Amino acid sequence: MDGPKPPMLRKEEFSRQQSMGLRESMAAALVRLLQSTTFIGPLGRGVIKLETAFMEWPSYPDEYMGPAACVLPGEGKDVEGRLLPNLLEDTWEPKGQPGWGLYVLGEYESEFTIRVRAASAVERDAIIAGVEQLFVQDPGQMLIAPDKGNRYGTLLDLPEYFQSQARFGLKSTTVLDDEESAMREQREVAFIVSGQAKKLRVGLVQPFTLKIKVDPDATYIVDPDNQLED
Repeated sequence: MDGPKPPMLRKEEFSRQQSMGLRESMAAALVRLLQSTTFIGPLGRGVIKLETAFMEWPSYPDEYMGPAACVLPGEGKDVEGRLLPNLLEDTWEPKGQPGWGLYVLGEYESEFTIRVRAASAVERDAIIAGVEQLFVQDPGQMLIAPDKGNRYGTLLDLPEYFQSQARFGLKSTTVLDDEESAMREQREVAFIVSGQAKKLRVGLVQPFTLKIKVDPDATYIVDPDNQLED
């Protein structure tokens, strides 16, 4: 005789929680990437470390003469919805028992502008080379876009969004120079990055149970050599 069943896991006890919107968590992932990267200095001498990276420029940006960066999210959109959400099996908790899991609602895409400010043109050029390398991965990490050709991308963790991941690819690089910024020793560059991720929600998961009913009046024939015809 089976003992009493353990109480079902409460939704708030599920290990994968959301503390930030998908687009914002993708921007935060890019900020962490920039903050954790050490770039090779001009002419291969020394290193460059960003002083800080923002989700938006502060009220007094001149305090951060550089190098500093800001990640600005663009408009996000659902690019592929699903009629029926499908369960990510590896997120089921507790496995094989009534509980919770993550369901994929569709695919999500958003562009981000990374603006980097440096104190000199050579410092900015060194950062450009480093940032471009951040989004170059081995062929196994390639983004496949049949209508636009292949391009490379990198996977980043999204701990604020159900501990999922997003893939980012660099689309363009634009140097922003004008007379005023040059006089203020602020050399800027803008990178356009495309990010893709799965749109998720937490949902109830019930284990699939299969019951077999045997008819005692039926006749069963064992045919190990599979010699009988249908």
